Amino acid sequence: MTNKHPAMSKRAAAVRNALVIRNIDDLDEFALCKEVRIQVFVEEQGFPLAAELDDLDDRCHHIVALLPASLLTQIASSIATVTTDNDHDAGLPLLPAVDPVASVLASQASESACKSAQAVTPAPYGADGDATATESVVPVGTLRMYEYQPGVAKIGRVAVLPSLRGFRIGQHLMEEAHRIAAHQFRCQQVRVHAQYDKAEFYVKCGYEVPDPTQFMEDGYPHIVMVKQL
Repeated sequence: MTNKHPAMSKRAAAVRNALVIRNIDDLDEFALCKEVRIQVFVEEQGFPLAAELDDLDDRCHHIVALLPASLLTQIASSIATVTTDNDHDAGLPLLPAVDPVASVLASQASESACKSAQAVTPAPYGADGDATATESVVPVGTLRMYEYQPGVAKIGRVAVLPSLRGFRIGQHLMEEAHRIAAHQFRCQQVRVHAQYDKAEFYVKCGYEVPDPTQFMEDGYPHIVMVKQL
Protein backbone atom coordinates (compact mmCIF):
# COMPACT_ATOMS: atom_id res chain seq x y z
CA MET A 1 0.00 0.00 0.00
CA THR A 2 1.35 3.44 -0.92
CA ASN A 3 2.19 5.63 2.03
CA LYS A 4 0.01 8.73 1.76
CA HIS A 5 1.92 10.63 4.43
CA PRO A 6 5.69 10.48 3.75
CA ALA A 7 6.39 13.34 6.17
CA MET A 8 4.51 11.49 8.90
CA SER A 9 6.47 8.32 8.14
CA LYS A 10 9.76 10.18 8.41
CA ARG A 11 8.76 11.68 11.76
CA ALA A 12 7.51 8.30 12.98
CA ALA A 13 10.84 6.66 12.12
CA ALA A 14 12.74 9.37 13.98
CA VAL A 15 10.54 8.95 17.04
CA ARG A 16 10.80 5.15 16.93
CA ASN A 17 14.59 5.19 16.68
CA ALA A 18 15.08 7.67 19.51
CA LEU A 19 12.40 6.54 21.97
CA VAL A 20 13.44 5.41 25.46
CA ILE A 21 11.12 3.40 27.70
CA ARG A 22 12.27 3.68 31.32
CA ASN A 23 11.06 1.98 34.50
CA ILE A 24 10.95 4.51 37.34
CA ASP A 25 12.88 3.61 40.50
CA ASP A 26 12.62 6.65 42.75
CA LEU A 27 10.46 9.66 43.61
CA ASP A 28 12.78 12.09 41.83
CA GLU A 29 12.21 10.28 38.54
CA PHE A 30 8.48 10.07 39.26
CA ALA A 31 8.40 13.80 38.56
CA LEU A 32 8.82 12.87 34.88
CA CYS A 33 5.58 10.90 34.99
CA LYS A 34 3.74 13.66 36.83
CA GLU A 35 4.73 16.18 34.18
CA VAL A 36 3.00 14.17 31.45
CA ARG A 37 -0.05 13.27 33.54
CA ILE A 38 -0.71 16.86 34.56
CA GLN A 39 -0.53 18.01 30.94
CA VAL A 40 -2.90 15.29 29.72
CA PHE A 41 -5.35 14.62 32.53
CA VAL A 42 -5.46 17.98 34.31
CA GLU A 43 -4.71 20.63 31.68
CA GLU A 44 -6.18 18.83 28.65
CA GLN A 45 -8.99 16.68 30.06
CA GLY A 46 -9.87 18.85 33.03
CA PHE A 47 -9.62 16.33 35.88
CA PRO A 48 -8.82 17.80 39.33
CA LEU A 49 -5.16 17.67 40.30
CA ALA A 50 -6.05 16.18 43.70
CA ALA A 51 -7.83 13.28 41.99
CA GLU A 52 -5.12 12.75 39.38
CA LEU A 53 -2.18 12.45 41.78
CA ASP A 54 -3.53 10.10 44.45
CA ASP A 55 -2.25 7.90 47.29
CA LEU A 56 -2.12 4.89 44.96
CA ASP A 57 0.91 6.36 43.21
CA ASP A 58 3.10 5.45 46.18
CA ARG A 59 2.64 1.71 45.63
CA CYS A 60 2.54 1.66 41.83
CA HIS A 61 5.22 0.72 39.35
CA HIS A 62 5.65 3.66 36.96
CA ILE A 63 6.93 3.63 33.39
CA VAL A 64 7.85 6.69 31.32
CA ALA A 65 8.58 7.27 27.62
CA LEU A 66 11.34 9.75 26.80
CA LEU A 67 12.54 11.48 23.64
CA PRO A 68 15.63 13.64 23.04
CA ALA A 69 14.96 17.36 23.45
CA SER A 70 16.77 18.05 20.17
CA LEU A 71 14.41 15.79 18.22
CA LEU A 72 11.35 17.50 19.67
CA THR A 73 12.82 20.86 18.71
CA GLN A 74 13.45 19.68 15.15
CA ILE A 75 9.91 18.44 14.54
CA ALA A 76 7.98 20.95 16.67
CA SER A 77 7.35 23.28 13.77
CA SER A 78 5.87 20.60 11.51
CA ILE A 79 4.27 18.12 13.87
CA ALA A 80 0.55 18.46 14.64
CA THR A 81 -1.72 16.66 17.07
CA VAL A 82 -2.18 13.34 15.29
CA THR A 83 -4.45 10.41 15.93
CA THR A 84 -4.30 7.66 13.30
CA ASP A 85 -6.01 4.31 12.90
CA ASN A 86 -2.84 2.73 14.30
CA ASP A 87 -2.87 4.41 17.70
CA HIS A 88 -5.42 5.99 20.03
CA ASP A 89 -3.40 7.15 23.00
CA ALA A 90 -4.97 8.86 25.98
CA GLY A 91 -6.47 12.18 24.92
CA LEU A 92 -9.61 14.25 24.99
CA PRO A 93 -12.60 12.18 26.18
CA LEU A 94 -14.81 12.92 23.20
CA LEU A 95 -17.41 10.29 22.31
CA PRO A 96 -16.98 9.14 18.69
CA ALA A 97 -19.84 8.77 16.22
CA VAL A 98 -19.34 4.98 16.10
CA ASP A 99 -19.76 3.05 19.34
CA PRO A 100 -16.18 1.91 20.11
CA VAL A 101 -17.16 -0.93 22.42
CA ALA A 102 -19.57 -2.39 19.87
CA SER A 103 -16.69 -2.27 17.42
CA VAL A 104 -14.39 -4.06 19.86
CA LEU A 105 -16.95 -6.76 20.61
CA ALA A 106 -17.45 -7.34 16.89
CA SER A 107 -13.68 -7.61 16.47
CA GLN A 108 -13.47 -10.23 19.21
CA ALA A 109 -15.56 -12.53 17.05
CA SER A 110 -12.74 -12.58 14.53
CA GLU A 111 -9.94 -15.06 15.14
CA SER A 112 -7.18 -12.55 14.50
CA ALA A 113 -8.72 -9.34 15.82
CA CYS A 114 -7.44 -9.60 19.38
CA LYS A 115 -3.81 -10.41 18.66
CA SER A 116 -1.49 -8.09 20.52
CA ALA A 117 0.05 -5.27 18.52
CA GLN A 118 3.53 -6.28 17.45
CA ALA A 119 5.51 -3.37 18.88
CA VAL A 120 9.25 -3.81 19.15
CA THR A 121 10.63 -2.45 22.42
CA PRO A 122 12.81 0.52 21.47
CA ALA A 123 16.51 0.38 22.27
CA PRO A 124 17.76 2.93 24.80
CA TYR A 125 18.62 6.23 23.20
CA GLY A 126 22.37 6.78 23.00
CA ALA A 127 23.22 3.11 23.60
CA ASP A 128 26.49 1.44 22.59
CA GLY A 129 28.65 4.43 23.47
CA ASP A 130 26.83 6.85 21.20
CA ALA A 131 28.01 10.42 21.76
CA THR A 132 24.38 11.48 22.17
CA ALA A 133 24.00 9.36 25.31
CA THR A 134 24.29 12.42 27.54
CA GLU A 135 21.73 14.49 25.63
CA SER A 136 18.79 15.69 27.68
CA VAL A 137 15.52 13.86 27.21
CA VAL A 138 11.91 14.95 27.68
CA PRO A 139 9.03 12.85 29.10
CA VAL A 140 6.33 12.30 26.46
CA GLY A 141 4.26 9.40 27.83
CA THR A 142 3.64 7.39 30.97
CA LEU A 143 1.55 4.78 32.74
CA ARG A 144 1.34 3.16 36.16
CA MET A 145 0.68 -0.42 37.27
CA TYR A 146 0.15 -2.39 40.47
CA GLU A 147 -0.94 -5.85 41.58
CA TYR A 148 -4.72 -5.53 41.68
CA GLN A 149 -5.27 -8.98 43.16
CA PRO A 150 -3.20 -12.19 43.23
CA GLY A 151 -2.17 -12.99 39.66
CA VAL A 152 -3.80 -9.87 38.20
CA ALA A 153 -2.04 -6.56 37.47
CA LYS A 154 -3.92 -3.34 36.78
CA ILE A 155 -2.65 -0.63 34.41
CA GLY A 156 -3.85 2.95 34.62
CA ARG A 157 -3.02 6.59 33.93
CA VAL A 158 -1.93 5.80 30.36
CA ALA A 159 -1.05 9.15 28.82
CA VAL A 160 0.85 10.46 25.79
CA LEU A 161 1.35 14.15 25.04
CA PRO A 162 -1.12 15.43 22.42
CA SER A 163 1.53 16.43 19.87
CA LEU A 164 3.07 12.94 19.88
CA ARG A 165 0.03 10.72 19.45
CA GLY A 166 -0.05 8.44 16.46
CA PHE A 167 3.56 7.22 16.88
CA ARG A 168 2.79 4.03 18.86
CA ILE A 169 4.29 5.46 22.04
CA GLY A 170 1.30 4.25 24.04
CA GLN A 171 1.70 0.75 22.64
CA HIS A 172 5.40 0.69 23.49
CA LEU A 173 4.52 1.64 27.06
CA MET A 174 1.92 -1.11 27.24
CA GLU A 175 4.35 -3.71 25.89
CA GLU A 176 6.83 -2.87 28.64
CA ALA A 177 4.08 -2.97 31.28
CA HIS A 178 3.02 -6.42 30.08
CA ARG A 179 6.61 -7.63 30.33
CA ILE A 180 6.95 -6.35 33.90
CA ALA A 181 3.56 -7.79 34.88
CA ALA A 182 4.51 -11.24 33.62
CA HIS A 183 8.14 -11.49 34.71
CA GLN A 184 8.37 -9.27 37.78
CA PHE A 185 4.84 -9.37 39.21
CA ARG A 186 4.32 -13.00 38.08
CA CYS A 187 0.78 -12.16 36.94
CA GLN A 188 -1.27 -14.14 34.45
CA GLN A 189 -3.70 -11.35 33.55
CA VAL A 190 -3.70 -7.58 33.15
CA ARG A 191 -6.77 -5.41 33.70
CA VAL A 192 -7.55 -1.82 32.68
CA HIS A 193 -10.47 0.47 33.41
CA ALA A 194 -10.54 2.04 29.96
CA GLN A 195 -12.17 5.34 29.11
CA TYR A 196 -15.10 4.27 26.98
CA ASP A 197 -13.86 5.88 23.78
CA LYS A 198 -10.34 4.42 24.13
CA ALA A 199 -11.41 0.77 23.79
CA GLU A 200 -9.93 0.42 20.30
CA PHE A 201 -6.47 1.38 21.53
CA TYR A 202 -6.52 -1.35 24.17
CA VAL A 203 -7.82 -4.03 21.83
CA LYS A 204 -4.84 -3.27 19.56
CA CYS A 205 -2.72 -4.10 22.61
CA GLY A 206 -4.41 -7.49 22.98
CA TYR A 207 -7.25 -6.67 25.38
CA GLU A 208 -10.80 -8.03 25.37
CA VAL A 209 -14.08 -6.80 26.81
CA PRO A 210 -15.47 -9.43 29.20
CA ASP A 211 -18.52 -7.29 29.98
CA PRO A 212 -19.56 -4.20 27.97
CA THR A 213 -21.39 -2.65 30.93
CA GLN A 214 -20.30 0.93 31.46
CA PHE A 215 -19.53 2.44 34.85
CA MET A 216 -18.61 5.95 35.93
CA GLU A 217 -15.09 6.64 37.18
CA ASP A 218 -13.85 10.18 37.83
CA GLY A 219 -17.02 11.46 36.17
CA TYR A 220 -16.45 9.70 32.83
CA PRO A 221 -17.80 6.39 31.42
CA HIS A 222 -15.36 3.46 31.59
CA ILE A 223 -15.40 -0.26 30.83
CA VAL A 224 -13.29 -3.15 32.15
CA MET A 225 -10.87 -4.71 29.65
CA VAL A 226 -8.51 -7.64 30.26
CA LYS A 227 -5.52 -9.31 28.62
CA GLN A 228 -4.15 -12.78 29.32
CA LEU A 229 -0.36 -12.92 29.63
